[in-house]
Amino acid sequence: LSKSLSMVASEIADKIFFACPSVSNELVVRHDVSSSAAAGRRKLLEKMLESSDQENLGIDKFPPEKAIYLSCLKQLGLHQYQEDKGEWSFVIPEFNNEGNSERRHNLKLVSDMFETGYKLFKENKKLVALSELYTEWSKPPFGVPQGLLPIFGLALLMAKESALAFYDKDITQEFRFISSMDDEFLNKLVKRPNEVAVKFVKEPEEKNRFIQLLAESINNIFSKNIEATPLLVARFLVSHVVKQSNWVKFSKDVDFFEEKIQQLRAYIVKADDPYKLLFEDMYDLLDVGQKTDGQILTDISDFFITIQNAKSDLFTKFKKSLHQELGEITPEIIEQAKSV
Repeated sequence: LSKSLSMVASEIADKIFFACPSVSNELVVRHDVSSSAAAGRRKLLEKMLESSDQENLGIDKFPPEKAIYLSCLKQLGLHQYQEDKGEWSFVIPEFNNEGNSERRHNLKLVSDMFETGYKLFKENKKLVALSELYTEWSKPPFGVPQGLLPIFGLALLMAKESALAFYDKDITQEFRFISSMDDEFLNKLVKRPNEVAVKFVKEPEEKNRFIQLLAESINNIFSKNIEATPLLVARFLVSHVVKQSNWVKFSKDVDFFEEKIQQLRAYIVKADDPYKLLFEDMYDLLDVGQKTDGQILTDISDFFITIQNAKSDLFTKFKKSLHQELGEITPEIIEQAKSV
């Protein structure tokens, strides 16, 4: 019997998009979703942000978003209970020998597709708009339907949240750092993915080490109790430097500020993105990846002490120069200076 046109088209599609996972949900597995399906998807995206630590995202009963969640996230291993954390979270699934061969194969397809997306972030030094991720997943060999892209996209961002920084295009059409994903981010994730972006910063272990050392140095030198988070550490660094006098902030006198100190100071003064400041500019300048904790602490302490003592060191040098020129400064010399 001759095959129907739809069967032939299906076989061709299977060959072209062989790396696309199987997802059983007619609401969103399509390019154009209905208004009711879009509403359910939107509620799901909100629950993904709000309740990722809860089983079934805390969705009660069986509204449309629950059906989408079960078929597009939970059954694909993207939302799992983590024994070490004692809570549910988004992950890139690992496939093993559990379950039947069809399920194992599908989990491998999900894992490979998400790792491809994460690789896109990791291998780019620049910002990656979510539209670029969507393009990568839409073309062969994946061919993910448009209706699924926001769900899968947010799942990847949630799974790798600790290694990413998030950006939103403002009214000037410039990308600006945002501290976390919010409702506006979700809107653009669905409707204008070219206006939201991410940047890979560091793997959590690398980031945490550097932030802990920075916080330790700040707490020791200034007797502060700064929590070891990127935002709080960066905020202290910037506020501490920018409140200094203009001479301390901008002097290029190498007698007081060696070149490395000048470069680090310039990064801090100009900073408008805490993740770029900490995990690109400072991380590279201080060569954190190649140095011991002790060496890094020394470099950080040297910077703070230089900034802190610069003004008094300048006055000391000035007084020394005066003494060399005028000799002992007597009351008579002071009176002469007043009359000039």
